[in-house]
Amino acid sequence: MDIQRNLGLAALTLTLLAACRSSDGATATSPNADPAASRATDAVDAGRATVEAATTSYGRPGFHTAVVDGRLWVLREGSDALAEFLASGEPAKSVTLPGRGPGGITLRGASRDELEEYLLSRPGYYVKLVDGRLWVLRAGSEALTEFLASGEPAKSVTFPGRGPGGITVRSSDRETVDAYLGG
Repeated sequence: MDIQRNLGLAALTLTLLAACRSSDGATATSPNADPAASRATDAVDAGRATVEAATTSYGRPGFHTAVVDGRLWVLREGSDALAEFLASGEPAKSVTLPGRGPGGITLRGASRDELEEYLLSRPGYYVKLVDGRLWVLRAGSEALTEFLASGEPAKSVTFPGRGPGGITVRSSDRETVDAYLGG
């Protein structure tokens, strides 16, 4: 599998990088230093910068993102699928949404709902699709804590068809929905 091969090459390259670094983090500059090791160091540094830039530009609260082979992987933080992805380069099950991501990038993830949640997420809010309805709760709120513990906050409001694409939105209060929708 290409991903596993790439992960193996990345591990080898990181090993080379570690060998090329001195204990203080500087690159070894011995006149007998292997030029291939130096190129490997440069490639790893460039690759790390690319991954960090992709993660930063596509990152959203509650989601782990990574660009692999031109596709944006999106997985919920703390999920089993994320653990599988980090261990082997791909979760056991995945879905693909061609061209649906930011800037037309193809999305890959553990489930269609998770990818839709990513697309519907906004800074400062936790979103979750449940039975075709979009739950929107403020990050760090008591209502979110209740929702995560029991699947629903103590009190809730429902707005049929008010969300993006006509989806029903549920939340703990009207103000949260209004702020999420921008008005």
